[in-house]
Amino acid sequence: MPAAIDDTTRSEIVFRAALGESQTAIAEATGCSRTTVRKYLDETRSIVEESAAPRERLCAIITESYDWDEQSNTRYLGM
Repeated sequence: MPAAIDDTTRSEIVFRAALGESQTAIAEATGCSRTTVRKYLDETRSIVEESAAPRERLCAIITESYDWDEQSNTRYLGM
């Protein structure tokens, strides 16, 4: 499991990756290790790819409206 980080940092990692920043640049900007960045990006990729509404799920993650502790997260997708 990656080091625990807050939702704001997690959202920043995903946002910076969406902008095309390297994992090294993201790690430096957020103060996380490259390993932590990679693991959170992998986790996010899995969550988005498994979603019936991937774009909405990614937007929820970036805007910090995704609840990482809730299993379904359908309330954030208007479902």
